[in-house]
Amino acid sequence: MSLRFARTLLVASGIIAIIFIVAACGSGDASPTASGGSASTGDIVVTGAWTRPMTASMPGMSMPSGSPGSMDMGHMTMPSGSPMAMGMDMSVTDAVYFTIKNNGKTADQLLSAAADVAGSTEMHQSTLANGISSMKPVSEVDVPAGGSVSFDPGNYHVMLVGLHRDLNVGDRFDLTLTFKQAGAVKVSVEVRPN
Repeated sequence: MSLRFARTLLVASGIIAIIFIVAACGSGDASPTASGGSASTGDIVVTGAWTRPMTASMPGMSMPSGSPGSMDMGHMTMPSGSPMAMGMDMSVTDAVYFTIKNNGKTADQLLSAAADVAGSTEMHQSTLANGISSMKPVSEVDVPAGGSVSFDPGNYHVMLVGLHRDLNVGDRFDLTLTFKQAGAVKVSVEVRPN
């Protein structure tokens, strides 16, 4: 394989990964009207938790699971030790949306999220400026006293990184949100149709 072809393939793979991430985060319409899971601890109430269906593997592409071998990309195979195969993060992602209401007289902060269905979770905020959508990680999200914060497409969301299993319409899984004041709140997330 020529170096030029390898670079072209790497750039194409990066573009495909970005497309999957942007599609998972969405920048579209409001959330579906059916209610998702809800939970509360103290003054914090989390409602309407939902995500979209997602398969845990990318069609036509498989990665070795820690053993020597190769990366199969449908019609082409790359050795797993090659710089191309080692540099690509092919984790499948999905985004979770919900609303946090703080009924208390003291502000709180969402510090983290965790879910067993994914290798890791990250909190992100999507923005649209000059027609360009972007996404950045956030370390905490302020929840004002007597106020609410919406995690919805095109705004805040919890990113599930490296799904362990498919998420099919009707499935549910637990998401644990950890707040600075309220502590842990476990909410059931509903998988809804696109």
